[in-house]
Amino acid sequence: MVFISLVKFTICSSSTTGGIVLKEGIGARPLGMAEAYTGVADDATGILWNPAGIADIVKNKISVTYFSSIAETSQSFISFASPIIEWNSAFSLSLKILDGGILEKRFPGWEEGRFEKISAEQDYLIIGTYSQKILKDLNGGGNIKVLLSSLASRFPIWVFAVDLGLLYKYVIFGNKLKVGLSIQNIGTDIKYLEYSDPSPLKYNLGLSYSIPIDKDLYLMP
Repeated sequence: MVFISLVKFTICSSSTTGGIVLKEGIGARPLGMAEAYTGVADDATGILWNPAGIADIVKNKISVTYFSSIAETSQSFISFASPIIEWNSAFSLSLKILDGGILEKRFPGWEEGRFEKISAEQDYLIIGTYSQKILKDLNGGGNIKVLLSSLASRFPIWVFAVDLGLLYKYVIFGNKLKVGLSIQNIGTDIKYLEYSDPSPLKYNLGLSYSIPIDKDLYLMP
């Protein structure tokens, strides 16, 4: 089966003081689809794109991802998703961690070793997901997010947010078209001391179209 990602459309609000861990998706498969994964979202990684997608899973799934970026920055993600067959639904629990690397806090005479190494940023994002088949061809789902964030090993803050998503499936020319829509990060402000920004609100639209080749072949361009 060939999956063709037809459309990816995203609108983001601006946020400058934080919330990177809320903005960025993760996973080789969705990122390889140019973030059109909103219209697929059928594994444990999909909750970061569209929480409605996991209602279609039929067995337990686990996703574990780690990647390191510039300046010692890294992100980790682990997610467990499980179907509830008798309710035509599924749930997921996930943890995403952002490590912003190390900074040197320098004092007068730092050349003589008077400095302290501190964490630039530490974010811990806990996500609970529930997805339900509302109709035969329509799924709905939501995430509840709790973020603990700190800058320069200080100023710990709590942020609370929710995501909402829909996934519609339609057979056209004998093959399945999926249309996904999600709204992410509806939540409290991100505030460090007197600096405050709204949570980085995102609107995502994604379409995918599947073409069968044989029962064992899948291609995700």
